[in-house]
Amino acid sequence: GWPSAFTYLNNKILKIHEAEIIEPDGFKKDAKPGEIVKVKKGNGIIVKTHKGYLNILSLQLEGKKEMPSRQFILGHKIKEGDILGNLSLRG
Repeated sequence: GWPSAFTYLNNKILKIHEAEIIEPDGFKKDAKPGEIVKVKKGNGIIVKTHKGYLNILSLQLEGKKEMPSRQFILGHKIKEGDILGNLSLRG
């Protein structure tokens, strides 16, 4: 549905259905936009953006059903330092 945002994870579309902007809380300061800085098993995947940090709460990987991030973390290999985005567009 609308509104949603999308990015890429391992060259698959990753729709972000629910997220919240959060304040920095000791996260990696030199992280690049799209970099996962924290995987919170109970409540989110925190990603660095151009201007701050986004906590992804609900998402959907291409070909899969929408799910809370806590379920996604259990079923997918995702870790701090992984980069979201289309790698072919990066310089």
